Amino acid sequence: MKRKKEPIEVLLKPINQFLHQEASGGILLMICTVIALAWANSPWSDSYHHLWHTHLVINLGNILNLDYSIHHWINDGLMVIFFFTVGLEIKENFWLVNFLHFKSFSSNRRSFGRYGCTCNYLCNI
Repeated sequence: MKRKKEPIEVLLKPINQFLHQEASGGILLMICTVIALAWANSPWSDSYHHLWHTHLVINLGNILNLDYSIHHWINDGLMVIFFFTVGLEIKENFWLVNFLHFKSFSSNRRSFGRYGCTCNYLCNI
């Protein structure tokens, strides 16, 4: 006998399926980009710019006091994480290509594609 699904399970199932797709991150990024562009070029653009200059504070007594705008947190904090992960991906690609080169580079077209993409990225920096 099947058990009756809870309403929260019915609500979260499509969200869960979407998040487990490989393209979900790109789709979400595109949606947020369109929303941000529309908001920044709308009559409410002042609230958009005001949001970027809102300060977020992390304060741990006398040990740590970080008081920066959202714009600053994204430029200095999240971009470090982004470029760190990009660097790890490039390192993985070079390692994978070098490892597969000794085994059978000519028979593995996927490794050549990774190598070509990595070289293309590095040449366009």
